Amino acid sequence: MIAQSLLAAAGVCLVAGTSQAGSASIRVALANPASVNCATQGGTPQIRNGVGGQIGYCRFSDGRICEEWALFRDNLCKPPA
Repeated sequence: MIAQSLLAAAGVCLVAGTSQAGSASIRVALANPASVNCATQGGTPQIRNGVGGQIGYCRFSDGRICEEWALFRDNLCKPPA
């Protein structure tokens, strides 16, 4: 009886340890949809540091630089301020 209890307890610990290690190793990465849109339109996404934080821009081969989210949301090329 004691041996069965110890064996059951060891099995529970083994399963609990395995599930924690498995869930901790899963990583999910989601792409920024504005950056994906920039690349789809032939631009190169760039991140610049501003006073209020970081701002994403899309640089095109013709020299245009557009704010990524304005390009994504409204399909307008809003240049840096």
